[in-house]
Amino acid sequence: MTVNKNNSKNSMNISYEGNRNEDSFKKIPDSLKFLPPIVLLTLSILTKSLVEEWLFMWIFGFSIFFCCKWITLVDALNNSPNVSKLRAVLYMFAWVGMDAKRFLTDNKQLEVQNKVWLETISKILIGLFLMYVITEKVYSINHLLGGWIGLTGFGIFMHFGLFHLIALIWNKFGVNVKPVINSPLYSTSLTDFWSNRWNLAFRDLSRNYILRPLAPKIGVPYAMIIVFLISGLIHELILSFPANGGYGLPTLYFIIQIIGLFVERSKIGKKLGLMNALRGRIFAFLVIFGPFSLLFHKAFIEKIMLPFLYQINAL
Repeated sequence: MTVNKNNSKNSMNISYEGNRNEDSFKKIPDSLKFLPPIVLLTLSILTKSLVEEWLFMWIFGFSIFFCCKWITLVDALNNSPNVSKLRAVLYMFAWVGMDAKRFLTDNKQLEVQNKVWLETISKILIGLFLMYVITEKVYSINHLLGGWIGLTGFGIFMHFGLFHLIALIWNKFGVNVKPVINSPLYSTSLTDFWSNRWNLAFRDLSRNYILRPLAPKIGVPYAMIIVFLISGLIHELILSFPANGGYGLPTLYFIIQIIGLFVERSKIGKKLGLMNALRGRIFAFLVIFGPFSLLFHKAFIEKIMLPFLYQINAL
């Protein structure tokens, strides 16, 4: 590991450069690329009957997450083998994105303004306030609404706060990663939201493993449909499968997103200005948040979210 100080005040660039002969990787065969994910997913599924629904959701969700991380890591290492083992481990367990190549090889120094740190910490505090103060008060009036408030607080705490904070810390140490949530409320269109703002980890995965390989063969529109259907399937596995209910609703949510994207790009959508400024933002938020109860459905709230909030003493 090397530490390179630069002229910027209170900043340093840490790079983990492996020696090709001693600390770097040889080419990893496909058998090791796919076997660990298969084993991990199988073992996680076997826990379904052994643990409570909320805990199984986390076990299964983390299994899917680490399977994706492993596959992206293997591909990046095979293309850039001169990466240290330490940095590979840090990518697997200390970063939430799927941008393996960027994390492993890009050491561009980034300046992080103090206000960004403050904004990120404030989001963490807002999320905690919603979870530990507001949720219980609302829950006493309406348990489903209380679950939704708790889910919202947890989402702000985790996705908008903690994940962004992790990105800032890596930026501070010279690893040029981007936050996986990129100011979604500033989206100017539905396309902008899904392409540039929300869950850039899945965006990177879908672009590299679905959209780019399939688009030249079947066309961008059909490849895009497949991306959203796979997203629906993943959400079925993480939200509906652990809750043993609500099947089909997350997929329906993403079908609505597909329809919205095609409407937005249609002649009528362009004529109405659905990809520009205020009209585009209103249309995007209606399509995204209008059917939100399909994604985080009643079964998920009652069997997963509320028990989880109880376990973390938010209820």
